[in-house]
Amino acid sequence: MQPFIETINIAENLKVVSGFALQKDSELKAMFNYHLGKIKTSGLLEKENLRWLTAPPNENFAATPATVLDYHHLVFPFCVLALGAAAAALSVLTERMAGLCGLEPHDNKRKKGAGGDFEQHYFH
Repeated sequence: MQPFIETINIAENLKVVSGFALQKDSELKAMFNYHLGKIKTSGLLEKENLRWLTAPPNENFAATPATVLDYHHLVFPFCVLALGAAAAALSVLTERMAGLCGLEPHDNKRKKGAGGDFEQHYFH
């Protein structure tokens, strides 16, 4: 059974409001209002509002339906998590077994000798 999902058309429900901010009692307020009035009387303000603040008629703002997470969506991530935990446990077990058998990790300290790195890597 699908859950009830309501689709809302954003273009119908969202009113775009724009504004400008000036400091309180700013000396620029009168000049700003004067030039804004000139733009409004020339028709440029309405033209630009129509151009930038209206959506194209073929634009659809409807949301896509939500996906319900089921068992098959969650199996892969948990399998990867379990595989990583198993690999870590195997690594710890291998290191512990090597320690019980008396095997020590390789000594990576550099030895001084005539052969340099060649002696260290091939004759150690």
